[in-house]
Amino acid sequence: SDHVRAKTLMASMNTKRFDYLINTAGFHYQYMFNSLQLNLGNNKYNNIAQLTETANTDWSWSVLMSDFDNDEDNDIYISNG
Repeated sequence: SDHVRAKTLMASMNTKRFDYLINTAGFHYQYMFNSLQLNLGNNKYNNIAQLTETANTDWSWSVLMSDFDNDEDNDIYISNG
């Protein structure tokens, strides 16, 4: 839920290699976060994970969307470990 926790969970992150890949090799920034795509139609999508607060859920393994509580709205179930 915060910046410190997110960076702590990136134990395999090699900052020197990251700096090389971005500043020398010309790669794009890559960070660990979820993506939730909203279908806009016409083969276009928007990533709304930050807006829906589903971008940071630690190590996510599987996502299911269904009406789990029978209120006629889809719920998101994210399992992590």
